[in-house]
Amino acid sequence: TLGAPSKLEAGLGRFGQSSHSSTPRQSL
Repeated sequence: TLGAPSKLEAGLGRFGQSSHSSTPRQSL
């Protein structure tokens, strides 16, 4: 979503929807 690779989006999709505030999902 935030310009991240589709691979990460697929894996972090579940977390992405939750932490879809204004902070990028960098907590891998």
